[in-house]
Amino acid sequence: MIDAALRQCRAWSDAGWEVPVSVNVGAACLHHTEFPGDVADLIKRHGLPARLLTLEITESAIISDPDRAVEVLRGLTELGVRLSIDDFGTGYSSISYLRSMRVHEMKLDRSFVTHMCTDAGDSAIVHALVALARNFGLQAVAEGVEDQDTWTALAEAGCDVVQGYFLSEPLPAEDIVAWLGDRAAAHA
Repeated sequence: MIDAALRQCRAWSDAGWEVPVSVNVGAACLHHTEFPGDVADLIKRHGLPARLLTLEITESAIISDPDRAVEVLRGLTELGVRLSIDDFGTGYSSISYLRSMRVHEMKLDRSFVTHMCTDAGDSAIVHALVALARNFGLQAVAEGVEDQDTWTALAEAGCDVVQGYFLSEPLPAEDIVAWLGDRAAAHA
């Protein structure tokens, strides 16, 4: 999957668009010490800056062997790859990982974001998680943004990045450049 994502990233770059890509990484990858070297080879093969690749990890991918996972993640960070904790807040030990790993972003799970405008508890959780991300110097990414009200509430909370159907439905890779062009024209 990383190879395919970087291949597409290269195609977008060749078309004049610097579009970062994110790939979910399973537990097996985080337990193989050669994984950072494999990723380095792929980045070099596609001739891209490592910062365009974000690897999304879940807490459950780390739990079975945290020491090895932290070692592998350290190797990825040294390459310049961005790391994201996916579905943040749904596990049991997220905050301790923020202390021990050099991650770049925290993805707020859609289960909190989707109803934050109608559920005071979800709103409080989202605001607390955005503040936590800021205090750790991380980018806060909200999943599940489906309407303008949620977008506005997240902006007011200080969330850095949003994703969801309000922005766009999932698109085939070949349609992204046209979508980016339309968005750029609308903002010009």
